[in-house]
Amino acid sequence: EGADPETFELIEESTGLFYAKDKKKVYVYTKNTSTLVPVIGADPETFEVLECPYAKDKRDAYNGCLPLYVDDVEKFEVIEGYGGVHYSPLETFLGPALYPEEVVLYNIEKYGFLKNGPVLYSNGGKAKTDRQYFKGYRLIEEE
Repeated sequence: EGADPETFELIEESTGLFYAKDKKKVYVYTKNTSTLVPVIGADPETFEVLECPYAKDKRDAYNGCLPLYVDDVEKFEVIEGYGGVHYSPLETFLGPALYPEEVVLYNIEKYGFLKNGPVLYSNGGKAKTDRQYFKGYRLIEEE
């Protein structure tokens, strides 16, 4: 819904994740779901798929649909890929049903601005910049 059919195209399949784009947005989905989830803030012109579950554009890196807010996208590199992804309602992602309190607080602090739609992300995989270390979508260390 809301995609531009004239410019819509499949970008790439990456071990369980599919990426598509149109002139306005980048989308991600899995074989198990038919819902396209917008990659939050992604630039369709410079978006590139890395090793699952990571991708990047000229501004940021992404895990599934979530921006990671990296300090230096040029230095972002995947250490270890991971094919398992979660597709969950926003209320579950921001709520205490499945996660320990510290994860819920992290999700609310970083992604509390989200107001609707499902979230597609992975807890697995590892990535880094020179000063940041990520496990899945979560920032674990920052120098």
